Amino acid sequence: MIKFFRHIRKSLLEENKMGKYLTYAFGEIILVVIGILIALQINNWNEHRKLEEFEKNILIEIDRTIAKDLADFKYFEKRIIRKDTAIDNMLFARKGEKRFSDKQLIENIVWVHNTIIYSYNKGPYETLKSSGLDRIKSDSLRYNLTYYYEVILPRFTAFFDIVHKEHQPKINKHLEELEKEGFYKKNFELSLKREGFYPKTHYNIKKYLTEEHYYDVLILEANYKYDLWSTIIPLIKHTKKIKKDIGIEIEKRFKKD
Repeated sequence: MIKFFRHIRKSLLEENKMGKYLTYAFGEIILVVIGILIALQINNWNEHRKLEEFEKNILIEIDRTIAKDLADFKYFEKRIIRKDTAIDNMLFARKGEKRFSDKQLIENIVWVHNTIIYSYNKGPYETLKSSGLDRIKSDSLRYNLTYYYEVILPRFTAFFDIVHKEHQPKINKHLEELEKEGFYKKNFELSLKREGFYPKTHYNIKKYLTEEHYYDVLILEANYKYDLWSTIIPLIKHTKKIKKDIGIEIEKRFKKD
């Protein structure tokens, strides 16, 4: 093709047809410019497609991560509810208002002292952050994501830390006293199934039902449960909202995919 154009230019010059040559040269320049513009347009389209693909994939990844975190938070909620039920059951049992088997009482005793370990996954968000938050085209979603990961989640981390530090030392102190008073005893027992020794706790159920000291522990655990509950419920609410926002954006922008 290049040789063809050169041949035309050479022929026009040799025939001394300057007017036609200039017209042809101008047309050739126009064709080159159009070709460059088309190439730039294709390149811009490819870049735009890559940016959209990244945005779609990172939003889907963040959405999946938040879904997993939300499932964990709801599981924490169930554990707190189970703890609350166990506290009530032990209070009822102590008053003689409900009767439980020894096995049920031990299960309740264990659940009374249950706690949660709060954590979340911000890996995909950090990937987005390192690539540039402006990769998210929606201003409102970009703000909401940033606020959720940079403010909401760290704030609840601080809340849970405060709750644990407020209650757990007091509870641990009482548990140590209960062990000294013979409420329970930890030792190791041989298990043929496990092929070795394993830890086992023996409970003096009568003490749990009659001793006044354990009532104080139940009140402490009830207060602890209340603060955990007051923290997990708004966290679930915030997490549901950001997940809904991401879902709307994915549906609106990428549903054609």
